[in-house]
Amino acid sequence: MSKKKEFGFLFFLLMTLFYSAYAQSNLTIWANNGEDKVTRDEHRATINPASVVNSVWDGIKVKIFGAKNEVVSFNLVMEAGGAAVNNVGVSFNTLTSPDDATIVSKPVTGDNVFDWVGRNIELFYVRYLQIRTLSRYYYRYNQDERHIPERMQRPWIGEGVAFPGTVWEDRPGADKYFPEILVPLELIAGQVFNIAQNRNQSIWVDIYIPKTATAGLYTGTVSISQNGAVMRQIPVELKVYAFSLPDVPCLKTLANLSGSNIDKRYTNGSSVIDRHFQFFHRHKIDLIYAAGASDNEPSAEWVPRLNGTLFSIANQYDGPGRDQGLNVFSIGTYGAWGFVDPWIESALQAFADGWVNWFTAHSPNTEYFLYVSDEPSNDRLVRTEQFAGWIKNGVGPGRNLLTLSTLGVSKAPFAPSVSIPSCHPSMRVTAPVWAAFHEAYRSDPANPAKNTRLQ
Repeated sequence: MSKKKEFGFLFFLLMTLFYSAYAQSNLTIWANNGEDKVTRDEHRATINPASVVNSVWDGIKVKIFGAKNEVVSFNLVMEAGGAAVNNVGVSFNTLTSPDDATIVSKPVTGDNVFDWVGRNIELFYVRYLQIRTLSRYYYRYNQDERHIPERMQRPWIGEGVAFPGTVWEDRPGADKYFPEILVPLELIAGQVFNIAQNRNQSIWVDIYIPKTATAGLYTGTVSISQNGAVMRQIPVELKVYAFSLPDVPCLKTLANLSGSNIDKRYTNGSSVIDRHFQFFHRHKIDLIYAAGASDNEPSAEWVPRLNGTLFSIANQYDGPGRDQGLNVFSIGTYGAWGFVDPWIESALQAFADGWVNWFTAHSPNTEYFLYVSDEPSNDRLVRTEQFAGWIKNGVGPGRNLLTLSTLGVSKAPFAPSVSIPSCHPSMRVTAPVWAAFHEAYRSDPANPAKNTRLQ
């Protein structure tokens, strides 16, 4: 090799090492449990590394714990300083115990991100959502700043009264980008991404601890690379306890899914909906939506969700609740079962009998209820009480059908036959109203408000 070529090669090598070292020094990495949302512009660890030490990050490594049959997680935050860091990759697929037991994840591409068999570790690329105003439903018209999340409060005095003249821009979180959307890392082009100058990027990590896992301390490494070369390695410790969480949670949780919105976006809406059910089931949350009733039994697409076959290895599912059907079912969510139809008492009681008979025979472990009405107006409140009363006073098995209506605190006493008068702690409900409601709940066991469950 000529001296000129040798010099050129050495120069290239030195520059490569320089830029690699600079990129490494320009990337500050830490982790949290995700409860504290880190906006995209923050540089907490860069400014003060000690300030980001928390329950899962000791300043050097990630430390988490969990039981068997539990999904645990952490959020990895990568802060870029004065220069962008491009072509960044993150990999983490194995945890190993001292006796060589492993928790691993197989590589997948495309739609196989929805195959959870053999995929105990999942990585998600976090996308950010700019918050440009307060939510109308809870906060927009509220006059008490104390009811608003702290990072979005205007300066206030006394009983939460904002300082005169303060506006949206005076809220610390105004127009900032908050981490909101999780995309499987396998679906990011090339599984690499860029971190802009003075920005951060999070990677969310889910770890399912199998029922068969050996108890003990597992260790692994999150590798951060640039242009395919590893530049940082973050140690991870997972302590697995010697007991398993049950497949059926003690606290059953549900969330509403808009099947119609999914149908508008996908040609294969039903299969996409089922993937949503599986994803939420893995986190012990049951989904409900306004469709699903056919006369007095669930429609066909609900049967595998209720009998557990949707959550089986054959359907690419593994995790909590494998082979276990839904824990909760809502009949006619939002009143879609036929609230506006011209019912007579005997017909509604027969309708209730049919539902109870079906669940008794086919899904006896599922808790189910008739979603009678949603936030009923005063005229619909009368009809809500009438329907709930007819069901309650039936002579067949349908008399045991629970009824639910999102009545709110003030209307619950006017529909005493509703089994579950549900409400939310509205920001517009004043303290005296809550105090009166609480007193009625505490002092009078016969008061219908005693069954109210806060959403």
